[in-house]
Amino acid sequence: MRYEVMRATPMLLLLTLGSAQAGAVTQRGVVNGLAVTPKAAGTGTTISATATGINPCGAVFIDWGDGTAITHAIVDLPSTQTHAYSHGGDYTVRARGMGNCDGDVTASVRIEGPAPPATQSKLTGFTVASPGGRGEPVNMRMEGQGACNVSVAFGDGNTQEFSVQLPHTFTHVYSVARGYNVTAAASPPCEGGRHTARLDVAGDQAPSPRLNGVSVRPSTAGAPGTAIIQVAGTGGCSYLLDYGDGNTERRTGVLPERVDHVYPPSGTFVVAATAEAPCDGKSQDTLTMARSRGALDRLVISPTRARVQTRVSITIEGRGTCRVFVDFADGNEQTIDGQLPVRISHTFTRPGSYEVFAWTEAPCTGDAGGTVAVDRSMNRSSVR
Repeated sequence: MRYEVMRATPMLLLLTLGSAQAGAVTQRGVVNGLAVTPKAAGTGTTISATATGINPCGAVFIDWGDGTAITHAIVDLPSTQTHAYSHGGDYTVRARGMGNCDGDVTASVRIEGPAPPATQSKLTGFTVASPGGRGEPVNMRMEGQGACNVSVAFGDGNTQEFSVQLPHTFTHVYSVARGYNVTAAASPPCEGGRHTARLDVAGDQAPSPRLNGVSVRPSTAGAPGTAIIQVAGTGGCSYLLDYGDGNTERRTGVLPERVDHVYPPSGTFVVAATAEAPCDGKSQDTLTMARSRGALDRLVISPTRARVQTRVSITIEGRGTCRVFVDFADGNEQTIDGQLPVRISHTFTRPGSYEVFAWTEAPCTGDAGGTVAVDRSMNRSSVR
C-alpha cells in the first residue's frame, strides 16, 4: 500500500499544477448586449442604458449619440448608466468594453422635442482700413460666422457679390482721392443686415498713421492656447495692446502687423488695441478659448516585472490637457489633471499580476492598459 501511494503522489501533483496553470490564464470579459429604457421619451426624460455581457469587465464606454460620451469604471456587468437629452431626434447609443473587456453593441432611442438649433449664419460687422491711398489696395473685412452671401457697394460705382465663409478679408482699389461710404449687406438666410464703414482715400501724399481695427482667432498650427492677433492700420504707430488675460504690452511698428500670444486653455478674453498720438484709433475683439479635445493613446510601464515595494514607472502617452483616471488593480486609484504625456509611479505591496488601466473624461477620449508582474522580495534567508 505504501508503494502505491508514493507512485500516485507525483501524478496528483502534476494534475494540481496543471489546474493552477489553467486558472492563471487571464480571462477577458465581453459586452454583448445593450438595453435602453424607455425607447421613446421626451426631452429632459432620464434614459437608462444597461450594458450586459460576460465578466470580468472593469470599464464600459457609453456614447449617447448627441456628443456625450463617457468611459465608466465599473466592478462588473451588468452596468446601468443614465442620460437626459436636450433636443429631439433619433439617436444611436453605443456601449463598448474597455481595458480587460471587449465587445461593441448599439441600441436606438427616439426623443420627442425640438430639434437642435441649426448653425446661424450672421454678418456681425464690417471694417475698412482708412485712410487709404489712391491706386493702392484697401483692406476690408467682413466679421461674423457661417456661410454668407454678402453684397458690397464700394461707393465708387462698383459693387461685388461674395459667397464666403465668415469672417472674410478682401481688398479694393480706388482711383479717385475723396471720401467714400462702403456698405456690406447680408442676403437671407444669412442674418446681420447692412453695415456701413467710412473710407477716406488720400492722394499722392502719405496718409496719416492710424490704427483701424483688431481681430483675434485661435491658431491651428501653434502650441496649445496660441492665438493670432491681427492689428489693422496704416503707417508707423505706437499703441497699447491689452491681451485680456491680465497682460499688456506697448508696441511700436508699421501697421498692419501680426502678434502671437499664448492664453490659458479655456476662457473668454477681450483683446483691445489703443493707439498713442500722433497715431489715432482704438479697437477690440473677443476671443473664446475652449479646452482642446485631447486623447490618451497608450500606457508604457517600466519595468513590466518588478518586486514588491519597488517603484514602477507608468507613462501615460497622449496629447492635450486631460483628466485621466488610473486603476492600479491593487485597490488603489489615482486621478491626474494635466498636459499629456505625463509620468507617474506606483508601488505594489503584494505579489501578483496586475492589469493597470487608464481612461479619460470628456472632452478627451481614449483608454489604455498594461500589465505588470510583481514578485516576492528575495532575502538572505531564502537563499541557500
